Order: sequence, then structure tokens, then C-alpha cells
Amino acid sequence: MDAPNQQAYNLPEMKKAIPIVVFVVVTLLLAGCQRGDRLMAVIKTEPNPPTGSYPLDVTFNAANSRGGEIVDYNWDFGDGSTASGVEVTHTFEERGVYTVELVVVDANNRVARAERDVTVRSQAPVARFSLYPHHGVIMVGEVMNVDASESSHPDDGQEIVAYEWSFGDGTIVTLSDPEMSHVYEAPGSYNVVLRVVDGDGNHSDPAQRRVEVRVGCPGCGR
Repeated sequence: MDAPNQQAYNLPEMKKAIPIVVFVVVTLLLAGCQRGDRLMAVIKTEPNPPTGSYPLDVTFNAANSRGGEIVDYNWDFGDGSTASGVEVTHTFEERGVYTVELVVVDANNRVARAERDVTVRSQAPVARFSLYPHHGVIMVGEVMNVDASESSHPDDGQEIVAYEWSFGDGTIVTLSDPEMSHVYEAPGSYNVVLRVVDGDGNHSDPAQRRVEVRVGCPGCGR
């Protein structure tokens, strides 16, 4: 009877391979530990995203930074000001884009950095307008003129580039000229709303006037 098949093992070769396998396993384990312990700086902001009109208050929080026993949190706000601490608040006084840097240091003197851009816009423009007729009562089919030339901007060098009108009857118009006219085709009470926009895309708060439209003879006694 033939002897059963047997797998031949080369013991000297196996002994050579064992240290290599052990080395690879230990290296992978160490690499995994190192990856999990990597020092990382993390910035959270309020508001998020950190953007708005000046003066802009932004709160920066580094509590989610991780990877070691962090002993220092150092902030550079990009406008010449610095601070330290896990959570800090800074006021940006002028328009611009500021790159804020966080540097964290752990107990082993390892250093990690993170950056966040803060966009500070100009202040919002102010919308104002006049109605003609001044009393705000017109007839169906009568021409009503509106003039937003009194609108203004608090920042020197900033201009109003658009006038957004809503006449309450479904008519919405955006113009670069502050003056326009409108005709109502049906009687009723309508809310005329104006918002103005500056070159940075900032919108004003709405200015509004109520208009009473009646059936009658345009230009005749009301």
C-alpha cells in the first residue's frame, strides 16, 4: 500500500521567515499607534462660516484638537493681534480677508497648526425712497414714480450698485438707476419694498411704503 501524501517542510527556511513576519506585524502595529496619536489642531468658529460686516466678533474654539496632552493654544488673527487659550473671541474692525492661525503644542513639544479664513465685509447700505404722488393714493392706471436717490452707504468708497424693487402686485425689478415708474392695474392696498445692494453684495434692510390704489380718473379730483 502506498504511503499517504505528506507535506514536506523545510525547517531552516521556516526559522528564517519567522523573524521577518514578527518584524512586519510589529511595524504595522506601531504605525497604527502613531497614526492614532498624531497631534492635530482643529478650529471651530461662531459664526460659521466666519463672515459678516465689520465690526465682526468671532469666537474661535480649539477644544476638538487632539492627539496628545495639549498644553498651549496660540492664536494669530492675521491683523496684528494674538491670543492664547482653548477658546478666544476677537473683533475684526476693518474690511478684508484675514487668515487666522492656530498653533497647538503638546507635553512632548510636538507642534500642529490649522488655519481658517475670516471674511469681513463692509457695513450694509441704507435704503430710502420717495413716492410720487407723495400722499401714496393713486388711481388704477395712473403712473407712480419712485426715487431711491436718498439711499446711502456708511462706508467711504462704497457705492450702491443695484436697487431691488417689489411693488406687491407680483412685479419685481432690479435696476442700476435709483428712479423708475410703475402702474397698478387693479385697486387694492400694496406694499412697495426697496432693498439696495453695494459692490460687495451686501443688502440693506428693506425700506417700505404702503400705497392705496383706487378706481377713478387719473389726475381728476379724488
